[in-house]
Amino acid sequence: VEHGPVASVYRAMDLKLDRESAVKIFEKSIIGNPEYFSSFKLITRQNAALNHQNILPIYSSGEYDGYPYLATEFMPRFSLRNEIANYGSLSPLTGLFIVEQVARGLEAAHAEGMEHGCLHPRNILLGLEDEVKGSDFQMHRLVVDTTAETDAVDGLRMDVRYASPELQQSGKQDFRGDIFSLGAI
Repeated sequence: VEHGPVASVYRAMDLKLDRESAVKIFEKSIIGNPEYFSSFKLITRQNAALNHQNILPIYSSGEYDGYPYLATEFMPRFSLRNEIANYGSLSPLTGLFIVEQVARGLEAAHAEGMEHGCLHPRNILLGLEDEVKGSDFQMHRLVVDTTAETDAVDGLRMDVRYASPELQQSGKQDFRGDIFSLGAI
């Protein structure tokens, strides 16, 4: 479905529950670094605790053959990034609808004391029935891997097109950085 700087997402079938899901398989380097793997487990637990219709639910997580993974709900229209790449710009009404749904998910996460930290179109996921869900809360903290679309500050991976000035300068931000990123999107 998608390949990013830290992980690849695959469309899968959960044979036990007979439902489609997504499996996000992370780079082996996370397991090789005890600090990153400890962060992966903590961030995964925090994400799984978030329960809101506009936040992607995590079904399970673990490690297989040296690769950490997450199993989540599958979103058939993929990401906002894919949507724009496939269909061009969105209508203002559609854009406002998506922003409102993402803002509701961010508000729920902030109420639980968690900010996203690196919101961009790739981690805004879309379903067939106008579902909009944010994903990958705090996952930018896992690995430094700079590519054409990412830069790193203090060990954080970020897309500078959407990162708040605070995150770009100091590597730290609070919930207001998520608001900035949503506005940039």
